[in-house]
Amino acid sequence: MGHLRVIFFSALVLLLTAVLSAAVTEEGMVSLYGKEYFKVNPHWDAGKCFACHDRTPRKGALFLRGDEYTSCTICHERGKGSEELHAVGTVPSVKIKIPPDFPLMPDRKTSCLTCHNHSVACDLKDKKKNLYFLRGGPYADMLDICFRCHDKADVKGYNPHEHQIKDGKIVDDRCIFCHSKVPDPKAKIIPGEYQLRRKLSLLCIGCHLLTPHSGAFEHLEKPKDRVLEAMKESEKKYGIIFPLDEEGRMTCATCHNPHEKGVFAEDKPAGTKYEEEKVPDEAEKKWKRMSLLRAKELQYEMQNKKNGNGVKMDTALRPEKNMRISARNGKLCMACHRDRWKK
Repeated sequence: MGHLRVIFFSALVLLLTAVLSAAVTEEGMVSLYGKEYFKVNPHWDAGKCFACHDRTPRKGALFLRGDEYTSCTICHERGKGSEELHAVGTVPSVKIKIPPDFPLMPDRKTSCLTCHNHSVACDLKDKKKNLYFLRGGPYADMLDICFRCHDKADVKGYNPHEHQIKDGKIVDDRCIFCHSKVPDPKAKIIPGEYQLRRKLSLLCIGCHLLTPHSGAFEHLEKPKDRVLEAMKESEKKYGIIFPLDEEGRMTCATCHNPHEKGVFAEDKPAGTKYEEEKVPDEAEKKWKRMSLLRAKELQYEMQNKKNGNGVKMDTALRPEKNMRISARNGKLCMACHRDRWKK
């Protein structure tokens, strides 16, 4: 049995390595996120200047096809490139300190060129060091550019999913972290038309890991017909929604509700949300029994082969947060995979 276990886990490691390796290649990203992730990219290509410029640019005369904003959004908001994650076209608040080498538009609004210096890409310099041609780059940590304008103390622990309502009203700044404009929560929700800054399949991983928990990676695909049928029936049964992305694929928001209670009326499908203040006692007891029985075995299996140090097993069971329905006792799983439990 011992040698069979070694063979099994060796095969599992090889499989996971192959999956994760595919996910970081261009082919893997296209497969995972859809073709919208990779399109023709004119940046860092000397032969594609006219994608952005009317004629050959020169110092002091860029001859852009649009202004400092529309020259970028003609691609980055029309499906040709990923949409911007940071808000643009807004006047910075007094708390934001814009460095003198981060240009604003004439009306003092931010644009894509506030943070990106496209001339670096045009000159074909430092592609490996500064792929996104960030001003002041390259940066050791991508977040470092944020703190050129934002006070690190103010943004530490910022969570756009919290404090979305103040004095009974929706806080617009929280909405535009993910949405391109503040949606009307009373308007009819049209599947695929969520007014987001990026494709729904990409939006969450701007902040969260691609695999934040077990099973996340395997769910980023179009549900099979029988699963889709079960999802529709569960939506009616529980009075909820299981939203899919623009191409009918499952995303983080299919199972997780990113909105605070009260943004949508609680009697509406989009307003249904399950959260726990603490882990239920029975669940805690089951987890402790399981973790005690498996602790030594798991510790051995999770050894770090690189330096010989064992990887510490996370034995803390956390309360469920931001769920559309509870995952306890398989309720969420059965909402989609009911056939797995049929006798």
